[in-house]
Amino acid sequence: IAGHDKMRKNVDIVVLSACETAVEKNRSSGKEFISISKAFATAGVPTLIATLWKINDASTKELFIEFYKNLKDKKQNKLDALHNAQLSHRNSEKYSHPFYWAPYLLIGDFR
Repeated sequence: IAGHDKMRKNVDIVVLSACETAVEKNRSSGKEFISISKAFATAGVPTLIATLWKINDASTKELFIEFYKNLKDKKQNKLDALHNAQLSHRNSEKYSHPFYWAPYLLIGDFR
């Protein structure tokens, strides 16, 4: 528990922008696997952004540039910053398909 308190004090958000970081898989009977996002949550990270399926590198880069601009420059909370970055993608010609903007979810403290 002491380690959890330290993690909460030193880390505000972890962005896991790789493929399927929010997906738990158990393909071997008798063994339990947890998603990488659950491992970070168990370690005490207050906010995570994780993915539900395979993602595109180029669109992910652009989405998170927008996300961090929303956080820093526009002073949006984490949830609004992600939501608005997703809306920006959804409304673009290049990345309007849900494949590009919908796999990201925020887990934990949205502020």
